[in-house]
Amino acid sequence: METVILAAGSAKRMGGVAKLLLPYRGEALVVHAVKAALAATGRVILVTGCRAAEIEAVVALSVAQATGQVIVVRNEDFAAGQFASTQVGVRQLSPGSDFFITMADLPLIRQRHYDRLVPLLQDHDAVQPHHRGKPGHPVLHSRRLREQILSLPPDGSMRSFLAGKDVVDYEDAETAWIDDIDTLEEYLELTALD
Repeated sequence: METVILAAGSAKRMGGVAKLLLPYRGEALVVHAVKAALAATGRVILVTGCRAAEIEAVVALSVAQATGQVIVVRNEDFAAGQFASTQVGVRQLSPGSDFFITMADLPLIRQRHYDRLVPLLQDHDAVQPHHRGKPGHPVLHSRRLREQILSLPPDGSMRSFLAGKDVVDYEDAETAWIDDIDTLEEYLELTALD
C-alpha cells in the first residue's frame, strides 16, 4: 500500500502565505499529512511544486528516520493544475500496489482514517470517504487504476475519472475527511480548537 500526497499548489486563496508550512500542534501542516500516510502505508510519494525547496526541507527534517520510505518528486509544471501533479505522483507508484491519493492540507487525518478504508476496497475500483455527502480524502484506489490515470490527458480530473468507476462511498461522521485548509480563516479556526 502506498500514498501519493499532493503538495504542489500555490495556495492562491491564502493570499501568498505558504499554508503547508504553517504550524499546527508543533509541526507544519504538510508534516502531519506525511506522518499520517507513513503510519498507514509503507511508502509515500510527496509531490511538490510551488515553494518546493521549503516544503522538502521541512519534511526532510521531520521524517529523516523514514529515508527511502518518502519519495519526493517535483512537478515543475504545477501551474497546469492538480491532475498534472496527480500524474507525477502516480507515475512513481509501484505497479502492483493499491494506493491512496490525498492532499497535504488535511492536518486532522490520522492513520485510523486510512485504516477504515482498506477493508472496503475488495474488488472495487476505489473507496472515497464522505462527510454529510461531501467527498473527502484520502481516496483509496485499486492498483488497476494506475495505468488508466497515467493514460489520461494532464488537464483531466480525478473527480470525472472516478465518476465512471466502481467507487465505494464511505460516509462517516468525522469532519477530518473534509477539513482542508484553503483560507487563513480556516487555519485560524483550526488553531482555535486547540
